[in-house]
Amino acid sequence: MRGMNPVIRAFILTAGLIFHVGMTPWAWAESAGVPVTLAVLEFSLDLDISNPGEVSHDRLPARLASENLLRLASTSKRYTLRDGSGRDAGSPCTDTDCALRSGKDLGVQRVIWGQITKVSALIWFVSAHLVDVHSATTLYAETLQFRGNMTDVVPRLTEILWRRMHEGK
Repeated sequence: MRGMNPVIRAFILTAGLIFHVGMTPWAWAESAGVPVTLAVLEFSLDLDISNPGEVSHDRLPARLASENLLRLASTSKRYTLRDGSGRDAGSPCTDTDCALRSGKDLGVQRVIWGQITKVSALIWFVSAHLVDVHSATTLYAETLQFRGNMTDVVPRLTEILWRRMHEGK
């Protein structure tokens, strides 16, 4: 900036200051390497099949997804975890509004929520959403389809979703 017109230099410095002041505290924290608080809510389970009795242990796929994402998140230096599993386990979130309310109740900056849908004996859809509670925006959302046994499928899909979610942000 040396040798630059003082008016232009003042303009650039002012623009930079306005940009930084306008950043949310979470953006400041993330840019400074401070971990962001995160809750992984229990996934909902949608048995979109004619014979739901095929799925054993009532909520096993949803528990597998939530627990696996919680385990994967615990390995990241990017997040400080808050347990969202204690939140009314009888009714997991099925939309962003519910996830935002839960995030505010838990006092976290971000929430992961999702849904597992079984559409046939071997076909599953697993969706995950990463939501910023402060700005009420979805930072990441994806649905993956997989074929196979639920105890094999769900952990593999959540690992793929976590990798994409984590690497993308």
